[in-house]
Amino acid sequence: MNPLVVRFLEMQAAEKGASPNTIAAYMRDLAAFEESFGGAIEKAGAADIRAFMARAGFANRTGARRLAALRSFFKFLHEERLIASNPSEGVEPPKLGRALPKFLSVGDVEKIIAAARRDVRLDFMLELVYATGLRVSELVSLPLKTVVKTEALEVMGKGSKERMVPLNDSAREKLAAYLKTRKPAGSKWLFPSYGKSGHLTRDGFFKLVKAAALAAGLDPELVSPHTFRHSFASHLLAGGADLRSIQAMLGHSDISTTQVYTHIQAEKLTGAMAAHPLAKRRAGASGASCPS
Repeated sequence: MNPLVVRFLEMQAAEKGASPNTIAAYMRDLAAFEESFGGAIEKAGAADIRAFMARAGFANRTGARRLAALRSFFKFLHEERLIASNPSEGVEPPKLGRALPKFLSVGDVEKIIAAARRDVRLDFMLELVYATGLRVSELVSLPLKTVVKTEALEVMGKGSKERMVPLNDSAREKLAAYLKTRKPAGSKWLFPSYGKSGHLTRDGFFKLVKAAALAAGLDPELVSPHTFRHSFASHLLAGGADLRSIQAMLGHSDISTTQVYTHIQAEKLTGAMAAHPLAKRRAGASGASCPS
């Protein structure tokens, strides 16, 4: 790996407090650019960055993320006086539209959980992520000590911010059943594994969710751990929960992030209005032939 990239990643971890997932994303994006550029990354110019963005054909969000990684890296090099100027400053990011979160119906969530019923661990994990809206990284890395008091979970979220997430009766019952079968018993993690991390990985849980969706007769391409998080928030809002409470449970630092779920409800209401008598009358009138 390029030594300057290593220095940049070390700085992000030590000074910026970047998470392991963020560091891994930076590493992938910078490696992709260096491979595309075909030379030492620090020698690239604005034209090289634009060519990379155009040639790769990224989805807008992927392109925006990769450009953000390049900007952070070249800013670091410039501030360290390793390059004369930041070549990424004049590169325009792709335009991003507002993408509404994908979520499942209550019935589909129940089908997936039912399909996992024989696997005590997966059954509890699916129940837990739907009951709490945890991020997948938060879920798989829960310490065992967080469930000593089962009225609520103490969760360490983004930016090392702690929050309390309440547990419902069903999740507590499945927790009790799971703890009786949990292995290896001596691990400090709630969902231990024999792998390097000591706990189930994000990718491991992702595959389990896909398999459960397939077993439930649903398209696994439309289901992910994050879909459960979105379903948790959407169903809470539809049930009358206020945005501030949902924001606190999701661990959003800004209420505007949580407000995206109000757009989902607005779209559903707009679709429901098609059944209104005035809407039907208008549709009938537009389809009627005009007198000659």
